[in-house]
Amino acid sequence: MASSTFVFMCLALGVVVVRGQTGPSPTAVPSDKLLRFLHIVSGYQSGEKQVAQDKKKNVPNPHPLAESYAIPVYVPVLGEIPAFYMEEFINKVSIRRYITTVIENQDGNLIVTPYNITVDVKLQKNGVLDTNVILNLKKEDLSDSGRNCDGIYYEVSKNEFIGLFPDCSQSLEANNPKYFGYSNCHYSVGIVAHPGAKEGVHPVPFELNKIRKPLLPYMMKGNEKFKSSCGPTPRDRVIQWPSA
Repeated sequence: MASSTFVFMCLALGVVVVRGQTGPSPTAVPSDKLLRFLHIVSGYQSGEKQVAQDKKKNVPNPHPLAESYAIPVYVPVLGEIPAFYMEEFINKVSIRRYITTVIENQDGNLIVTPYNITVDVKLQKNGVLDTNVILNLKKEDLSDSGRNCDGIYYEVSKNEFIGLFPDCSQSLEANNPKYFGYSNCHYSVGIVAHPGAKEGVHPVPFELNKIRKPLLPYMMKGNEKFKSSCGPTPRDRVIQWPSA
């Protein structure tokens, strides 16, 4: 199992304005860089080890149990743009869920656009993501929460990404609080920049153990020979939905 040091806010990518019926224009063939990023961020992360360590050390302000999913999905309403479903839990309670697209701009940076799911639907079935619900999402099921709600990531070296993104769930238009994140094959680190985070005020960083999930074949359309240098997806743990 790969392990990671992770501030939970690294995945706290806020809500975004829906840009037209199909969202931003995708790159015709996803680059190796985009596919590397998708593979690094995709997976399930849990902080159960950190919670246990806090308890053992009698930490005065212990971390809550943080868990997150980033699951590759196909979202017809957004066209052929590579996307993943994201959901975050604190102490088994869901605090955020998004459909997140990723495109590469002309400068080679990765633009991450999280769409808030506003429709009241259950997205897990028997402990796994119900992809039929994702397939049936409509434009009106994705919220418009303000301007300036895209995240941006830059690959500083192969398989190492840094990013800056706003917490658009605050609905503060162009003055959204910002978060900083760093990710590679083995761990992620993030810095929360405002006290109103839904995770609450806790010592940082959050430390989560990570299991990567494989990318879907459609993501590699035109680039089927892509192989991640991060290695295969570990299979030594059963991924169970936190709220199940």
